[in-house]
Amino acid sequence: MDNVAELGIRDIKPSIFKLYAIDEQILKNTLFDAPYESEVSGAFNSQTQIQLPTADGRMHTFAMVSYHLLHPDLQKQFPDIKAFYGICLENAAMTVVADYSPTYGFRAVVSQPGVGKTYIDHFQRNDLKHRIVYYRKDYQKFSNWKCGVVSEQHDSRETGNGNRALLIGDCMFREYRLALACTGEYATFHGGTIAGALAGMNTTMNRVNGVFAQEIAIRCVIISNNTSIMYTNGTTDPFNNNDGVALLDQNQINTTSLIGTANYDIGHIFSTGGGGVAQLRSVCVAPNGSGTTGRPVVLLEVVLL
Repeated sequence: MDNVAELGIRDIKPSIFKLYAIDEQILKNTLFDAPYESEVSGAFNSQTQIQLPTADGRMHTFAMVSYHLLHPDLQKQFPDIKAFYGICLENAAMTVVADYSPTYGFRAVVSQPGVGKTYIDHFQRNDLKHRIVYYRKDYQKFSNWKCGVVSEQHDSRETGNGNRALLIGDCMFREYRLALACTGEYATFHGGTIAGALAGMNTTMNRVNGVFAQEIAIRCVIISNNTSIMYTNGTTDPFNNNDGVALLDQNQINTTSLIGTANYDIGHIFSTGGGGVAQLRSVCVAPNGSGTTGRPVVLLEVVLL
């Protein structure tokens, strides 16, 4: 580590980690050649293979596919921000979710049953070459993180006429259209650009999707016109960055106005303060834009699931 030139801020400081130097361009080219999930019958059959370390120092080979975490139209606007997942060829119980962006380079989470999760992240800002590899347990979480729900009106609120029990156990994998806003402070944390903020969103939601897909057979896809609800200036955006409860109503109003209720299933906003607050039972029914997540190190702290 002493031989690595200081290029930028170190966002992630686990108590124990291993430092690797990668050929970023070769890794990017390999991943970007990966087939889309619909082009192969399962990731295991993909011919795109990469080797990744786990925090114990062992190397594993993974077959990789890409998928549309960003709506295809949004993907065309940001072709260098992509999401992937894969399966270990030596142990099919091991899986990985990975992403790439020009802002942060290659990042991944390897899930290993009975062992835990290995995180692969950038060592420092402005450095696409060096990666740190660490166990989740070795990253200290903030002690004052809070999650909450707003539920006072739930007993009287209309929740639809359909029988939701009919969806349980139907063996269907579902995608939900995600309208994911951000405060100007969030974008500033990621370099002050829409592309940087979207890179942070891509990492976070890819890791969240990895859990959702495995646990409840769903996935979130960021909508095509998502940039219309992303802001880069905290003094002029329509949000109170540090008040999670206030953000619920602010985001609902703004998303309804700019996106339209019929054009998204779930609405959420990323900030750098205010903790996590959400409305219960609001997927696909109003107020489906009432959810917020915020911490200073947003894409790291929140997704250490």
